[in-house]
Amino acid sequence: MESRSYDNFAQSLTCIKKNILDNEMDISKKMLEIENRSTNKKQIKEQEEARKKLEIERKIKKWMKDYESKEIEFKSINSFYCKYIHDLAKTFNGVVSESREDELDRYVALAKTNFQVE
Repeated sequence: MESRSYDNFAQSLTCIKKNILDNEMDISKKMLEIENRSTNKKQIKEQEEARKKLEIERKIKKWMKDYESKEIEFKSINSFYCKYIHDLAKTFNGVVSESREDELDRYVALAKTNFQVE
C-alpha cells in the first residue's frame, strides 16, 4: 500500500514538474514573440523614417531644379522631421530654412537665397 502511495506521489510530482516546464517554455515563447514583435515594430519604424527622409530629400532636390519656385513648405510633419529638414537644408548651398506657424500648426519653409526672377 505504501509503495502504491509513493508511486502515485512520484507520478504527481513528475506531472507537476512537466507542467512547470511546459509553462516555463510557454512563457519563454511568449517573451520571445513579444521581443520579436518589438524588434519588428522598431524595424518598421526605422524603415518608415528612412523612407520619409528620402521622400523629403527628393522633394528638396526636385524643388532646387525648379528655377521658377523660390520657396517650398513642409506642412503636417512632426518635430522630428522639422529638425531633419532644418539640418538637411544646411547641406544645400543657397538654401535657408525657417520655422513658421499658422492657425493649425508649425511647419518648415525653405527658401532659395540666390533666387532671381528673369
